[in-house]
Amino acid sequence: MHSVSHLGRVPDADGQAAAAGDNSASLLDRVALEARYEAVGEACGDLLKREEVRRAFGGILDLERLLARLSLDSAGPRDLRALAASLSKLPGLKAALSEMKAPLWCGLTHRLDALDDVAGLIAATIKAEPR
Repeated sequence: MHSVSHLGRVPDADGQAAAAGDNSASLLDRVALEARYEAVGEACGDLLKREEVRRAFGGILDLERLLARLSLDSAGPRDLRALAASLSKLPGLKAALSEMKAPLWCGLTHRLDALDDVAGLIAATIKAEPR
């Protein structure tokens, strides 16, 4: 197998190579790769901004797992509260990302929906945990 074909594959949790999905094409696209380098360079070069983004991820739980439980109709009130708590962190994440200036960061910030309305609906619907 040609060595370039490995660029679009990443190891999974078991260490096996798995397709990287949408990222595989960008690894071979020079413009996309340079945009990634620029974004990584900005993050590496500015400890304060990088730390703010890292901190903004604090408290955001595994949204994919929570949404899967919700879509399978197996989510309980605790899962919904966890989802609402995680969604309530998105405005802070968006604010931290907005401080980054590389085009890739700006595009990500622009596409990130803070889902304030969804978080508010969940919080208003689910009562506090009984004691």
